[in-house]
Amino acid sequence: INSDNSTHWCFRNRHFRDLFIKKGTVLKIPTHSPHHQVSSEQDIWFPTPIKTKWDIKSSSLEMEEYNQRLYILYGEQPASH
Repeated sequence: INSDNSTHWCFRNRHFRDLFIKKGTVLKIPTHSPHHQVSSEQDIWFPTPIKTKWDIKSSSLEMEEYNQRLYILYGEQPASH
């Protein structure tokens, strides 16, 4: 993510084919994700709601030398009831 909250690049894992953010997409990030894993709302990352079986989690890492922040999105299977 660039300093203006636009996506610089996105790499996806083969397990998350439905989770992809196009280059240049401006994200509605209210606050930066911490370095540790936290639950994350889908509408922050995806402008159009997506159907997914995953609970979205995120963490981030500040890359000061590039004036960018690296976000890592991953999913957990929802707990069955």
